[in-house]
Amino acid sequence: FGLRLARNIYSEKMKYVECPTWENSRIDMLLSISIGGASALFVGTDIDYRPEENFMKDLFGIHDEYSSVYGAFIAGCSTSIGFGVIQFATNLIFPAGKCWID
Repeated sequence: FGLRLARNIYSEKMKYVECPTWENSRIDMLLSISIGGASALFVGTDIDYRPEENFMKDLFGIHDEYSSVYGAFIAGCSTSIGFGVIQFATNLIFPAGKCWID
């Protein structure tokens, strides 16, 4: 929803933002799915949110004794891995030229 809203707002004001079309709506959807993967793993950094269900807390959990820089590093790693895993799967599923990054 956010990508489509931004495309609607900025396509009139910025010449490099393409106007909304059916083709770029599919591209925006695929990008949104990858961003969702990043968000999903970012949730794993919060060790206090449902700790009994958070299976990622041992890998990505940010503890109170961590420095702010190290916590930011772990959060960045978790979002990068989440985005990358979903994007990798998308690249395997869709043929060349059909993914948002092609």
